[in-house]
Amino acid sequence: MSNRHLYRAKRKDNGEWVEGIPFEIESKTMFLIKDDENFLRVHYLEENMWCADIYAIEVDPSTICQCTGVKDRNGRLIWENDILHRAYHSEDDCIAVWNDGRFCFKTIHGQYNQDPMTLLSVCFVQKTADRLAVIGNIFDNPELMEAGE
Repeated sequence: MSNRHLYRAKRKDNGEWVEGIPFEIESKTMFLIKDDENFLRVHYLEENMWCADIYAIEVDPSTICQCTGVKDRNGRLIWENDILHRAYHSEDDCIAVWNDGRFCFKTIHGQYNQDPMTLLSVCFVQKTADRLAVIGNIFDNPELMEAGE
């Protein structure tokens, strides 16, 4: 699966993160996932017909996050709703967000202007990714949203 169209969300059964492609079925949000034990298998049937066994898992739709395609200074993919620390600027920690059809980074308690939620463009972040480190996300680490206030 390509990173550009990859999503992640928390499983409903155990709360662990999974990566995959979201879809709805019978009023449930599911993820088609790649799994070492339950991978996509294609079988050849008689008369040149093919069928596929797919592995899907129910997820909490409120936790679905898209991959930005950008990696932090540690080589870790940055996802929507990740909280990032900017080296040398702890007061400018930010959150990866989707805004106007593109990814941006919203400062949490920045000093760039009066608005503490300034949007920084993804182009800026791509050029300075060597200064960013994912330190958590808004679901698992809500306390990071309050740090420095």
